[in-house]
Amino acid sequence: MEFTLDEMMRTGHVKRWQIVRTAREQTIAEHMYRVWAITALIVENLNFPAKLKFTAQSWALVHDVP
Repeated sequence: MEFTLDEMMRTGHVKRWQIVRTAREQTIAEHMYRVWAITALIVENLNFPAKLKFTAQSWALVHDVP
């Protein structure tokens, strides 16, 4: 999937879970970063091949852009 720069930049302003009550507000960008951090730890600990690590981490960073 390819995204425009505008779409990627918008994630820093769009709140996640707008209709669900949460303990604290979180943007889509913040959520995707946290998913990426967890993914990075998982693929490292499971010794994924480099190409698969890259793919998993790339998708983690953009999974909520659409």
